[in-house]
Amino acid sequence: MTIDPNKVHLVPYTEINGIRTFSDTFILSILERMYDEGTYFTYFFGEPDYNPQRILQQLKYEQKAMSYILIYDDDLVGVIALDKLQFHHAFGHCFMFKKWWGTQELVDITKTAVNTLLEMYAVIAGIPPVINKHGINFLRKLGFKEQCTIPNYYTNVDGEFVDGAMFTIVRRECDG
Repeated sequence: MTIDPNKVHLVPYTEINGIRTFSDTFILSILERMYDEGTYFTYFFGEPDYNPQRILQQLKYEQKAMSYILIYDDDLVGVIALDKLQFHHAFGHCFMFKKWWGTQELVDITKTAVNTLLEMYAVIAGIPPVINKHGINFLRKLGFKEQCTIPNYYTNVDGEFVDGAMFTIVRRECDG
């Protein structure tokens, strides 16, 4: 199946005139689905427990951050979150629902979304844990380039180092 880029929707989770673009119930249902599919602790690496209310508050009020709901046609694909937004750079985080895993459609949908984000940001960095081989391979398919491995990057709640990180970036194409 070839995707239709016009059916890729990257909808920001934000507040417009005092109204959220998605209800708390909808966001909590995404977090519950992540937990049920076993992706919650992969995405929220190092989190001590399942606490969707705390994550909801972070998504709503974290400064210099923006989360986007990724939809293809009318089907929920996943979430892309950007943080540390400054100087036309962002750190990216994503998770995709299992239904889409291993499909070329997921790669194409996410590439379309990343290209949309690169219209706003010159560089997006991804720093998956080294242990997350699937995540690193997915970033490669999206065009992210590996820059280096950072040892002892991730810690658990007790501050103990649990894994290194693969530092990757994707850049907006330059004219010249």
